[in-house]
Amino acid sequence: LRAKDYDAWRAAGMKAWQEYVISLWPEVEPLITQFEQPDDLSFATYGDICVKHYYNNRLVFIGDAAHATSPQLGQGANMGLLDALILDQHLTQTPDVNAALKTYSKKRRQHVRFYQMASHWLTPFFQSDSVWQPAIRDAMFGMMCKLPYISTEMVRTLAGIKTGLFSHMNPGEIHPDYELRYDKTV
Repeated sequence: LRAKDYDAWRAAGMKAWQEYVISLWPEVEPLITQFEQPDDLSFATYGDICVKHYYNNRLVFIGDAAHATSPQLGQGANMGLLDALILDQHLTQTPDVNAALKTYSKKRRQHVRFYQMASHWLTPFFQSDSVWQPAIRDAMFGMMCKLPYISTEMVRTLAGIKTGLFSHMNPGEIHPDYELRYDKTV
């Protein structure tokens, strides 16, 4: 639902919406009929944001507060957890808090930049009124999953370890249990 259509959706009432949804997916009826009025649901919006600096004095921004993106890549929680983990490492390893925050900010910037770019370029293919962009997505993504190099990069993207088009982090640098392993038999 587009933000500009929200007031009209509310005015039409829950019954109209429920009937429409049930016509598309009858199995969801028990779930959506529990809602009686629009205020029983939350209307969430999103936007791509990235703060210029991840910290100010000793106030640190992590997760969506620092770098919100559209939900297509599903990386919001991953990036927030990585922020917290890497911030903890730098604060633990560096006695000077300001130096630790500066290093943390620098370390996160490349990783976050890739996902900001990917989100910006992919959003129109997932949320658009266009006919051709979703058609291209549907035609290309299936084929791309079968190409060895491309499929590996797609998995890296979804795993949250990409730092650029041709680069990725090794999560083993964060913790040895997450060291990348390459199984040649697969």
